[in-house]
Amino acid sequence: MLKRIKGLRVLTLTFDNHFTREPALETIQNVIKFTGVDNKPIKLDREMMQSIYRSTLKKWSNLCYCGLYWFMESVPYAIEGNIPLIITGFSLEQRGLYTSFEIPDQTDRRRNYINIFNVLHQHFSMALKEHEPENADEILNNVFGRLKPYVQPDSKVDFYPIIIPMSNYINWSGSDTSDSLNVFRDDFKDTLKKEINWERGAESRIHTNCVIEPIKGHIETRKKFTDISLARERLSAHELSCMIRNGGLTREEGLHEMKLLGLDGTKPDILPELCDFLGITEDEFYQYVDQDIFSASPDQLEEIQKMQVALADVICFVFGIKKTTELTHLS
Repeated sequence: MLKRIKGLRVLTLTFDNHFTREPALETIQNVIKFTGVDNKPIKLDREMMQSIYRSTLKKWSNLCYCGLYWFMESVPYAIEGNIPLIITGFSLEQRGLYTSFEIPDQTDRRRNYINIFNVLHQHFSMALKEHEPENADEILNNVFGRLKPYVQPDSKVDFYPIIIPMSNYINWSGSDTSDSLNVFRDDFKDTLKKEINWERGAESRIHTNCVIEPIKGHIETRKKFTDISLARERLSAHELSCMIRNGGLTREEGLHEMKLLGLDGTKPDILPELCDFLGITEDEFYQYVDQDIFSASPDQLEEIQKMQVALADVICFVFGIKKTTELTHLS
């Protein structure tokens, strides 16, 4: 829409984690062809994604990081192409209730980008070097190598792009209580169809078409999280509740969506396929999910706790979630 309506030159990035549903990929290609925008597909090879998923599950009881991969992939393209603006597709509910968006100046963006790189690199490094040591350095270089030169303290780069969550302007699913919201949403879908030939698939979810989503929801529910990564709320459940209250879904549709997103406490249908992809049994999966990642020696515990807080701060910055403190910096 930025190209067709605003006349801007747009580069789109598509990240495929090997678990994106085919209808979603088809829709993406349809939109690219219809609009004529440039596109860079991003897809790590299968073995690397297996190692990343397996190691982070074992170390952190988590394997959903796609919301952070885009940062590592998009920022280098923006810097190299002198692209001033990155727009993400996060919905208001993915970001949470307590969102506060502002545009930091270049100095703050530089400081924050350097810190985000350091936190993410250390987070993945701790997992990979403990559980996939033979491939760790190669994977870290593949994932972080392109961004690394631009986020060093002595880097000469003086341009860093602005990141804007699209939900700062568009409420995709609607925690708003406006009576006109559903009319707006329907009109907006009509506009998307007309302007970019977008259609929502019959089996699409509220805010994602990733097969990993029900696994993430299942882990959240099983661990009885009151927030996500110490930073966000149970956003999927909150999002569905908002949709039901605003008439976007019936209660029955919301309950069905809860099951599709793994939030109803039952084992997701996709779990056997995921375990096969990772080369682990379902018993091993639950062993990693149910572990207490904070049960470690005092030295390790301090490192883990600091990492979790730092990662939560990074998530807050990337998603545009309100924080009362600055980003936690790792030494």
